[in-house]
Amino acid sequence: MPTQERVDRAMDTFVKKVAHELAWAGRGDRGLSTEEARRVARLEARRLLTAMALVDGRHSPGELAWTGIGIETRGDAQAFLAKPSDVLELLLSTEGRNGAAVIAYAHQARHLMRTAAAVDGITGEHELVGLRMLDEVLRDPEHDAIAAAAAADTDAASEEPDESVDEVLAELDALIGLDDVKTAVRELVNVTIVEKMRVDVGLPVPERTHHLVFTGNPGTGKTTVARLLARVFAALDIFDRGHLVEVHRADLVAGYVGQTAPKTEDAVNEALGGVLFIDEAYALVGEGRDFGDEAITTLVKLMEDHRDDFMLVAAGYPVEMRAFVDANPGLASRIRAEVAFPDYTPDELVAITRLICDGNGYDAAVTDEELVAHFTSGDIELSKGNARHARRAFEEATVRQATRLVAAAPDKEALRELTAADFGLGAS
Repeated sequence: MPTQERVDRAMDTFVKKVAHELAWAGRGDRGLSTEEARRVARLEARRLLTAMALVDGRHSPGELAWTGIGIETRGDAQAFLAKPSDVLELLLSTEGRNGAAVIAYAHQARHLMRTAAAVDGITGEHELVGLRMLDEVLRDPEHDAIAAAAAADTDAASEEPDESVDEVLAELDALIGLDDVKTAVRELVNVTIVEKMRVDVGLPVPERTHHLVFTGNPGTGKTTVARLLARVFAALDIFDRGHLVEVHRADLVAGYVGQTAPKTEDAVNEALGGVLFIDEAYALVGEGRDFGDEAITTLVKLMEDHRDDFMLVAAGYPVEMRAFVDANPGLASRIRAEVAFPDYTPDELVAITRLICDGNGYDAAVTDEELVAHFTSGDIELSKGNARHARRAFEEATVRQATRLVAAAPDKEALRELTAADFGLGAS
């Protein structure tokens, strides 16, 4: 028999998934903000739970805690479950019954109602009304196979615990170097956690944006940290999806009048609920009448319109990124902080190389001193590659190893070992 904890977990999953779909469904216009969508989704979940509690005429102790606006009697509950709710009708009118938002709603609602129905140990006939209604909504010959497959794994997926903030931050801590970056991220997370505490007890919080500027040379971990930030904010229940959308100038700027703003809007819409990562953002700064300026102007507006819905991370070289921030008077005020990513030291590149080897099932049978000598040779300019030099060193070593072993009959240990010669450091 499900516990109230399982019902609460099913409700939280419903709110998280449906809130994202509500915000996404309105992307063509202003739509709902993340906070508005969450409020609507939570009310919808409460109505579903209230209807399930009232519809069979039995009220277990756990069900007495469920309340929903507009559902007070058994008749109200039956009427609510017998037809699509206003929220589901909105999603149907936006995308039709085959739309991803409708499918997500139906599957999450099905799981929530099944969990609620089983709280008292008995799933009665009246409690099946809502499930049948959802089946009818999804009934489509071309869609049956997809719906059946998704329904089959909904329960299992909903039972999987979401990753915690600590789990994501542990991945951040495991990155080589970047001590100041880690501190900046933790400060950002700490402020966000405390602000959520203040909201929970009715205290005001300052208006802030989530948008950031990352400065640093290529290969310093900017994209990796941005991806972790997206996941942290999803774990904090600030973002709904926790994904990262990476774009460059060509993804935002068109070649003709009137095309750049829609391209930029599409990129932001795709990133809602996560992070929009603009690599080499300074490339948007044009000379004279350049459409890159239109992209920046559009971004500035969307950064404000969707200030709670996504994080924009603009990344690039330090000097050039100053020109980007100065390109529009409103841009600086919408940037929460600038995070500087330092170049890796030779010792850190050695640690990264060993990490890459271990992660791919190889043993770097060379000393740290030998690898440091490799990274400090005149052929390598660290600032123009950083961690990419470590990846390249590993890949070149595996090629040399393959050439060395292909005509032999190597055992498992030999297949794992990368020698000094494989790293181009002379005979092993």
